[in-house]
Amino acid sequence: MVVRAGTAAYLDVLRADLDAGRLTNETAADLDHPTARRTLRAAARAPRLRGPGTLPPFFAAATGTRDGRPAVALAHLRGAEALLADMARATGVPAALGLAQLLDGTVRSAGVHPPEAVVDGERFFADLARECPGVEVVEEL
Repeated sequence: MVVRAGTAAYLDVLRADLDAGRLTNETAADLDHPTARRTLRAAARAPRLRGPGTLPPFFAAATGTRDGRPAVALAHLRGAEALLADMARATGVPAALGLAQLLDGTVRSAGVHPPEAVVDGERFFADLARECPGVEVVEEL
């Protein structure tokens, strides 16, 4: 995921305050109540940071080989703005879809694995499109 320069600047201010001992982990986690001082410090830092440009808000990039040659694949979700605007839905729906594969036996590997190693990707994205109408995967090679 990418963030705007202002968001990155505010997170950098929180990091600096944590490092200096002005915040604890618990008080830094209270992002719903930014102080005016931290907001002003972040506003001063933001112009020095690059924003995401034309990158979509959520995407994936993978590098590897294809037919013995280096390759890059990119994918993003088209129509995902509504999904990404609701963090509970953006995290809950994919988690539920992965859990459904675990419960029905599609995921068979025991242990700790990255999702892409055990979840059936084609089924996952088909289920995501069903649960979130208007969302589709766009792939580019």
